[in-house]
Amino acid sequence: MLTDAQIKTLVADNLASDKLYGTQLYLTNLIERKSFDAAIPRYRLRYNDADITSLSALIDAIAASAVKITASSAYYSAAALCGIPVVVSFPQITATLDSRFESDAALAMQNGAGTFTLCFVMNYVNDGDSDLPLKILNVVLS
Repeated sequence: MLTDAQIKTLVADNLASDKLYGTQLYLTNLIERKSFDAAIPRYRLRYNDADITSLSALIDAIAASAVKITASSAYYSAAALCGIPVVVSFPQITATLDSRFESDAALAMQNGAGTFTLCFVMNYVNDGDSDLPLKILNVVLS
């Protein structure tokens, strides 16, 4: 069984890999609001009440954060997957969405408004990749 440190390393490796550009792009868009004014905080993600300002800062926060791992059959749908996916969450990393802000409207329609925990759905994928056999399949705000 993987340790918390190994899971954090796997998540960090996934986030740093060019093979998961879509996940990187989603998280980059989630981190920073592109339109804001003095009343709207510029960044959506926080770690222990400090703003996360970039993908590399998110990776650093993941390394320092506590980790919670749960198995979830709710995301088991693709034939290419091996076993039941795990949901890796970091309770100290939160995302705040407010549907009143134009920059948050699309994300709030998908997730609702409020403060959420950042979660990664991970599983082994039969794609012949020996560098990253355990991949992030989805990013969920829970």
